[in-house]
Amino acid sequence: MSKDDVAPTYQQWTEILWPDGSPFLKQSIDIKIEQPDWMMNIIQMQGFPMGQTGKLTIRVWIETDAKPASEIIETWINVKHETVKAPVEKS
Repeated sequence: MSKDDVAPTYQQWTEILWPDGSPFLKQSIDIKIEQPDWMMNIIQMQGFPMGQTGKLTIRVWIETDAKPASEIIETWINVKHETVKAPVEKS
């Protein structure tokens, strides 16, 4: 890509599905890809949904002009709720 070329606009999409398959989150952010032959994208989350137990599905992909520009990367996190006893105070 030369300096005079206009780089296309890319969006990195993140989608999270509850264990029952219903959507929790689907959002995009605009990203800049300077070297289209090689790229690595990382997502960070400050919190994570824990309202349902089971396997939450996480999907990430790149689009340009509302068309896929990458494959969908999918992973899972298994959420398990456990009851923890309150600590006993010593007198």
